[in-house]
Amino acid sequence: SPDTDDEVTVSLISTPAASYGDLGKSLNTNPLQLSVTRTSASSTHAIFVLTHNAPVEFTTPQEADSLYFRTNCSGLNDQPLVSSYTCPGSGELIEHNCTGFSAGTLTSYCPVLVPSCAVLNVTATSVDLQSNSSVCVVAAYDAYSTTCNCTITPGTVTLRRRLESQVSQTGVLDVVSASIYLGNEFVDTFDSSE
Repeated sequence: SPDTDDEVTVSLISTPAASYGDLGKSLNTNPLQLSVTRTSASSTHAIFVLTHNAPVEFTTPQEADSLYFRTNCSGLNDQPLVSSYTCPGSGELIEHNCTGFSAGTLTSYCPVLVPSCAVLNVTATSVDLQSNSSVCVVAAYDAYSTTCNCTITPGTVTLRRRLESQVSQTGVLDVVSASIYLGNEFVDTFDSSE
């Protein structure tokens, strides 16, 4: 249950994606820095909508179903077959090698483009984009925005003494929407024709 005596202060700062140089070109939105100061050490949950700088066409379930590469293997060891396919969008190279397989069909699926609520790790010397962080997850999305559900913990915090001897703790999170290619939900298969 929430602490009823908890005082919370929130600040939100938006930074232009262009200020991150080449990294900024890969971001869907301007990064937001969310700072939460509170008198308890509890985590803070925040849900917010990040508006894309331009529409992004993510892979639809129908498109994901059609992003595959098939190779028919003859099953003849004296006729090795190696075939390659470059996935659209991601550029991932899929190679099928029928050597050692019986007659049948190899099917592989291409990665799909999805949004990510990425966490920016900003230091004095670099900026790192963590797109698979459990701190922020995608709650909803469309071509124009990504809704992120984030947990802000007072990790590396600044402790400040306040009136009446209360101590406040601050948690800071830099978050942005980025597009990433993830493995398709369909599993690669081999269907034997024997």
